[in-house]
Amino acid sequence: MRSFSPPAKILILHPGALGDGLLSLPTIRKLRRLNPRHKVIWYGHQGLGKVLLTAGEVDAAHSFESFYSGNPWGMGSLRRLPVWSQCPDNDLVIAWMNDDDGFWASYAAQLGYTQSFFRSPKDFSISSRHMVERYAEAIASLSGLGGPFIPEDLRVLQLPKGNHTELFGSLWSNSPSPELFILLHPGSGSGQKCVSTKNFSTFARVLLRKFPGKVGFIGGPADSTFLDPILSSLSDLDPPVFQHLDLVTVCRLFNCVRLYIGHDSGLSHLAAGCGTHSLLLFGPTDPEVWAPRGTHVRICREQELNFSSEGLVELVEELLPEQLGSLVV
Repeated sequence: MRSFSPPAKILILHPGALGDGLLSLPTIRKLRRLNPRHKVIWYGHQGLGKVLLTAGEVDAAHSFESFYSGNPWGMGSLRRLPVWSQCPDNDLVIAWMNDDDGFWASYAAQLGYTQSFFRSPKDFSISSRHMVERYAEAIASLSGLGGPFIPEDLRVLQLPKGNHTELFGSLWSNSPSPELFILLHPGSGSGQKCVSTKNFSTFARVLLRKFPGKVGFIGGPADSTFLDPILSSLSDLDPPVFQHLDLVTVCRLFNCVRLYIGHDSGLSHLAAGCGTHSLLLFGPTDPEVWAPRGTHVRICREQELNFSSEGLVELVEELLPEQLGSLVV
């Protein structure tokens, strides 16, 4: 009987957060395009890994922590990676992380992966400005990985779309068949990236009155500091709130809304990655480096995030797709 060796693999190690992982996606697509016979395995943000797997962007996905044994700084207890125990010579580990002391390369070699490439996209020697290009430049020295992106590398995520009424009916119990057109995310990983709760509450109140029944909130796992005071100030309007959702469901939610409004956050990158029309409010972080790209993304920046509610409402009215004009009251 003829025996077959496991297919060659490219292991992507990415210890970064959700937004950072999404900024690396065009390069992952480029890797797949230039190495069509390789399987691409993700080790990084676990929720993002499930999104990438569901969208067909990778062939398997695991948390970054699962790459190593219980004590990664002690080599005494190694275990095989959970995908294909044999490691052909043409397997490759690409890790967007620092490995100045060679620990991780050594660890990968002990697992059987003799080809590994470790370099952070934040390396000072990288000349590209935007993080999308920095990820690509970080590994451009690998054979055959140079050259520009093509439009297919920059496409939006393609996840199976759920039924609008079924999805919202299960998530929004206040109405059997709601129609949500504007989704607000007031949080971020840092308070310095967020409009003040007072100003965001004022802005949200105007939108809730202008588009009754069409505005909701979404919160990530660390957003209660930003979200709770805003919801408390809007309790009389009782807006729908979507929290504690897995990221695949969040993507389905994004595919149902017409406009997402948020800050420099992982959820904002995910909304843009899903192709959702997005209004993103930037402050101290530089959008020329960190903002998601796309003709469907509008970036507004004020260093101190002192946006006026009137100005933001005008932007919303400008950005709403034409077919929603009848919603204005």
